Amino acid sequence: MAAGSPFILTGNGCAMRIRVCLLVLVFSCALAAQAVTAIGAGSIVALHTAHGIVYTNLVPTARPRRALPPHPAEKAAPPPQRIQRLLHQAARRYALDPRLVMEVARQESDFDPRSVSRKGAMGVMQLMPATAEALGVRHPFDAAENIAAGARYLRALLRQYRGNVRLSLAAYNAGPGAVARYGDTIPPFRETRSYVRTITRRLRQDGDPVALSGRSWGSGRSE
Repeated sequence: MAAGSPFILTGNGCAMRIRVCLLVLVFSCALAAQAVTAIGAGSIVALHTAHGIVYTNLVPTARPRRALPPHPAEKAAPPPQRIQRLLHQAARRYALDPRLVMEVARQESDFDPRSVSRKGAMGVMQLMPATAEALGVRHPFDAAENIAAGARYLRALLRQYRGNVRLSLAAYNAGPGAVARYGDTIPPFRETRSYVRTITRRLRQDGDPVALSGRSWGSGRSE
């Protein structure tokens, strides 16, 4: 090629063009990362399956949004009014003590209907996908549907464990299979034991012997 052609790079010109290319590449990567964050975080997509519509996060949250146990000296904040009404309705429908249902919802999601855990549990009552499907839940992020299904599942566990609230809570957290593997006792998982201890402590502080004894487990609708 002729001398002075733009396609021939001298030492200084080559270094300058390499620097420019690197800057463009870094800037493009930063824009792409921002776009994924803006679109993905908290975005809900509907997947049409043979079993209906399943809603899921496009990009799951980085950590489970579980309620932290309050300091013993602190009074736990009440749920939003609409969520509280739905919790009471579900408790009445399935003959559960409303305080028990409320404390499970508090511990599971802190009453957040859009909460998603690292394991994929969804909504106020943190239903796992398989549990939600078994209960016929089509919209797990709909607070009313999620709460009703969670209360129904909790009532089924209370029936299975003959009113034993602690075992029922352990099964809600770790699954009935885990409870069975450990001889129908609370599994030795740190999260599960903390879960059961936190909820039962709150119920004791509320002075709710019915919720702790499970005396209301045997009546109500069985659907």
